[in-house]
Amino acid sequence: MNKPMVVFEMIKRVNEYGQEFWSARDIMSPLGYTRWENFEIAISRAK
Repeated sequence: MNKPMVVFEMIKRVNEYGQEFWSARDIMSPLGYTRWENFEIAISRAK
């Protein structure tokens, strides 16, 4: 497994139904964002 995959596996969350999900605030740092405001702009563009 490559390094990015390992990072995302480490921050993955699982709900009570076994569904996997990731928190935006958890993934912003591995993606290179240091400020929530900047990451929020990227999220808005992706919608």
